[in-house]
Amino acid sequence: MSETSTPAKTEQKKAINRLKSMYPLRNVVQQDYINTLQASNEGKPTVWAMLNYWEGDLPLKAMGLNIVYPENYSTLLASSGSAEPFLDASDSDGFPTHMCGYGRSTIGYSYRMMKENNGKIPPDAPLGGMAKPALLVGSGIICDARFKWFQALARYFDAPEWCLESPMMASEEGTEPDLESYQIKFLVKQLRDFIAFLEKLVGRKMDWAKLEELIDLTVQIHETTWQISEMRRSIPGPMHSVDFWSSMPPALFLAGDMKESLKCYQDMLAEVKERVRNKEAAINYPERYRLVFAELPPWHSLKFFDKLAGGNLSENGKGFQSGWPFPAPSHLLPRGQLQSQVSAAL
Repeated sequence: MSETSTPAKTEQKKAINRLKSMYPLRNVVQQDYINTLQASNEGKPTVWAMLNYWEGDLPLKAMGLNIVYPENYSTLLASSGSAEPFLDASDSDGFPTHMCGYGRSTIGYSYRMMKENNGKIPPDAPLGGMAKPALLVGSGIICDARFKWFQALARYFDAPEWCLESPMMASEEGTEPDLESYQIKFLVKQLRDFIAFLEKLVGRKMDWAKLEELIDLTVQIHETTWQISEMRRSIPGPMHSVDFWSSMPPALFLAGDMKESLKCYQDMLAEVKERVRNKEAAINYPERYRLVFAELPPWHSLKFFDKLAGGNLSENGKGFQSGWPFPAPSHLLPRGQLQSQVSAAL
């Protein structure tokens, strides 16, 4: 009997050349969900917060409160293929199917937690799910749906909801004299009210020294991410948007330990600089074209970008990042923590 040999399998070439420094940043967010669940099990309150461009995140963190971000969790549901039962639950409770998918999945999660599981986390929730919130912090920034979204969530949990506002001026309004000083006054007053509410809610005073430390870390994180974005202009492109989106939450939401996040972003900057020096591309094919994908990706179909990369097209997404150099921490306005915080955000 003659031996038959099977041909050796050839390893398929990966289309996207992923950054090694991306994985620790993704782990920062995943660990944050785990830590929040542990804190909840110990009886510590959990806050569900909407993207608010750090207006509410910093006071919450300075007060030692544990925060999860349902918008970010919605991306996890979509990218893991787990969203459909939560979307269906939102639809079944009367919310329109044409509504924002982020809102639908979060509303469906809340419906299933409170009406199907007696306040417990749905058993099929990825990463152990989100703990039941004691406070919801909404925001009126950007999308119209966001203003009512967290108000709807509050009805499921019978939890207080605080909506933060931030002035969004049109082009003509943006040329008005003294506009920035007016915005700073508006935001500082709002933050003082928010902090007074938090102090009453948790029964302790704001740690102003901690808040100042977190403001400095925020500026350093965004200065670093801005430098990374500037390096992405290089040819060939050193960083694919899939890595940008995967590493975005610790800067966009301030999710996780901020000191750890800063170190991870510094490592990413070093890796991107090394790629630029070596002309190492973000795709494993010759870069012939470059596509700019604005704002958020189709989380449920990220493999789409592998196909583009296989066609010699490097994808360089933008949006939801630091688009300008932040001032160094030592240059923050010396008028108090809240003025410094809103000045850096504006």
